[in-house]
Amino acid sequence: MEMVELVTLLRKQKTVTVYQLMESFGFKRTAARHHLRKAIAEGIVKTSKKGRVRVYYLAEEAVVTAYFLRKITQYKQGLNKILESSHHARSHAGKGKKSLAIVNYFDLLPDARRKLEEYYEISDYSHTQLYVPDDEFVKRAKHSQVIINNYAGKVTETLLKQLPQLEYMHLTTHMYRYVDIVAMKERNLHLSNIPYDYKSTAVTEYVLSQTFALLRATVEAAAQASTGVTEFRYFKGEQLRGKKVIIFGTELGTEDLVVLLRGLGVEIGIYTEDLSVDPTRFGVSRFATEEEIFETGDIYYFSWTGDEYKDLVGKLDHRFLSKLTRPVYLISVYKHQYIDYQGVREKMYQGLIKGLAFDYYPELQEGSLTEARKLMHLPNVLITPDIGWYTSDSVRKMNEYTVQRLVSYAQGKSDLLLF
Repeated sequence: MEMVELVTLLRKQKTVTVYQLMESFGFKRTAARHHLRKAIAEGIVKTSKKGRVRVYYLAEEAVVTAYFLRKITQYKQGLNKILESSHHARSHAGKGKKSLAIVNYFDLLPDARRKLEEYYEISDYSHTQLYVPDDEFVKRAKHSQVIINNYAGKVTETLLKQLPQLEYMHLTTHMYRYVDIVAMKERNLHLSNIPYDYKSTAVTEYVLSQTFALLRATVEAAAQASTGVTEFRYFKGEQLRGKKVIIFGTELGTEDLVVLLRGLGVEIGIYTEDLSVDPTRFGVSRFATEEEIFETGDIYYFSWTGDEYKDLVGKLDHRFLSKLTRPVYLISVYKHQYIDYQGVREKMYQGLIKGLAFDYYPELQEGSLTEARKLMHLPNVLITPDIGWYTSDSVRKMNEYTVQRLVSYAQGKSDLLLF
């Protein structure tokens, strides 16, 4: 929620309670309290008790106006820095170094920046937003020979036609499904990505953390405790030991997850549609059948972004949901092509989905939460914005792989390129 939305609501209603803010914006209590505390810290909202109820209201108009004037000044200063950086890169192009545009948000570490500056003149947008509209992408990249793209959006043939200087695009992700490979090759452009192992440990640990959060209701218990609910009897959990876990997919992350689960006393089943994979690689004698996973599974992990099992779970649609006949937990870091929101809600109401954790939700990335809100405010639902991979260790490895590939390219080498 932007601060201006809160101010607009308070100007309209004069005062609000935490519950009114939750209702107006579809927040849970924790999020509503977070936004109110932030506004109080900025000095634009005040609070007092009205009887037994705490209410929140705007500070003096002069204070609110001064806050937004400061924000406008900060935005202008940031814009000027961007424009100056872009002009600097264009004015130095052609002096022995290739021009490089970092077109969207990227955790570029200081050591990595210094190394890249030895080989490139950099137009740096790494401090801006993650998802970039096509016109803005072109504006930022059209004068550059090399681009670092941190999943800014789909790279289409239409977009590539507007980048006449482009020679090489580096992706800071392991997947490249969002890039038109055919169009890249037709233009003799080079492409590189980074190995999945930069984030495999982080994602595996995240999957386990969400598992325990759902089984033990820790998030809900903490939120309720802050409101005065202090009795344990409302938060009976389940233990992981003794349950059967079904993992969809056979990528590197599956191996990491199996190793950790082995020590936790669970039964493991792995499902894949790729019959060329050897099951003994994961410590099982055979892969689970479709019938087995729905008849025996307690927890489903949709673990990584490979395509080998997309036929069954690429879409969480009626076909998949109709097969749920026993209560399960769904934990996913997979970018599902489609989610039947209403169908999932119905299965939760029926008790056939006991808990749900998604680390990717298309609407979070698109900035619209109309459908997401139908799930995210239900009990035992955890929806996060693709943070499973995001640790300081993963960022460091991402930087190392990125620098390695860009320096190699600047030195005229091609062994680290996809093509």
